[in-house]
Amino acid sequence: MITVRMFGPLSVRVGERVLGPRDLGGVKPRRLLELLLVQERAVAKDELIDDLWGDKQPRDPIATLEAYVSVLRSSLQPGVHRDDSLIATQPGAYRLVRERADIDVDRFDALLRALPVADEHERRSMLAEAAALAMAPVLEDERYAEWVQAPRRHYERMRLEVHVAAAEAHLEAGMTSAALDFAERAIGIDRSCESGYHAAMCAAGQLGRRDLVARYFEQCERALRADLDVPVMPATVALRDQLLEERRLVGAATRFG
Repeated sequence: MITVRMFGPLSVRVGERVLGPRDLGGVKPRRLLELLLVQERAVAKDELIDDLWGDKQPRDPIATLEAYVSVLRSSLQPGVHRDDSLIATQPGAYRLVRERADIDVDRFDALLRALPVADEHERRSMLAEAAALAMAPVLEDERYAEWVQAPRRHYERMRLEVHVAAAEAHLEAGMTSAALDFAERAIGIDRSCESGYHAAMCAAGQLGRRDLVARYFEQCERALRADLDVPVMPATVALRDQLLEERRLVGAATRFG
């Protein structure tokens, strides 16, 4: 079985063997595999050539591209006929046959599609699993390539939403420490994510940590000013005040009860 990890740097495992760039034929064949991975469609050869070389194309780019595909097929599935390969040939194009591999972004997407029909326990478990898959940006080692920016932005948005939703789901279940962990990860993904701070403040309040409630509020305020030049929402101020007031009332009841 071929296992592909796209969250973080690309990782390809065939059985017990992890394939590095040299095992995949070098930097360009590895990048070709990444180009096919980020698309859920057949990719025209001309498009692949442009993304691989830009204006600095080899003398015979079609032949070189076809050689790279052959190298990848041999590396990923030695002895497998091209008709059964992970990389399918179509007229003027190549397509990754995704069902022939275990790809983490596909499992992440499947978990998100299943959420609307899940019960509370299943939903919390699915969100935690999705968050565990999406611990880092997609293809983190391809930091500046233009072709990866759109899928990376999409999955960064989904990573953020999953971590906030996981924090909120665990808060509702009274699993406060786990909720705080998910909320902090959401803030790590986007330090100006106000809903992430809401979850973190609520978890800190449940833990009786007034100092953390105040700290998260101040952190949120600084991030929004620095990144977006906007103030915190009135709802965030109200939440902070409510959580600090609740804690004061609990403390007073304990002292005078």
